[in-house]
Amino acid sequence: MLDYVKPFFGKLTTFAKQRMGFDRPPRLFLRTDNENAQNPLGKTAFYDPSEMSVTLYISGRHPKDILRSLGHELVHHKQNCDGEFSDSDDMGPGYAQRDPHLRRMEQDANQRGDCVWDSACRGQPKHRSAPKWQSLLPTLLSGFRCSLDAGVIF
Repeated sequence: MLDYVKPFFGKLTTFAKQRMGFDRPPRLFLRTDNENAQNPLGKTAFYDPSEMSVTLYISGRHPKDILRSLGHELVHHKQNCDGEFSDSDDMGPGYAQRDPHLRRMEQDANQRGDCVWDSACRGQPKHRSAPKWQSLLPTLLSGFRCSLDAGVIF
């Protein structure tokens, strides 16, 4: 899957750079973490303002979900380039709930990140030579019990 989605990282970053106007792209790290992938509320991505880097968790995730996370974090990169993180020392768990400025930044990243991702992907061919997703289902659904009669995965 990684070989299939990697070209989109550069395309999305270039598009976001042109659209949002940041000077240089952030450093990008891809993290595999199977334990995190088993947690329904596990990490998806984070932006490190001091390092100007994005870390994406890729284990067990659909490529579109990974790219959406990248779009979100690229907005945080733009915010950092504009100096919006300069007065923010508390970046620990729950930061956006404690600091109204950071909450607004998070809301902005949620909104603009989806828009950037959606705009960058428009016009892309719907069918590409990709791995057969059906063959990946056992891996993607590992750890879930499936009830096909009810049409529910739980």
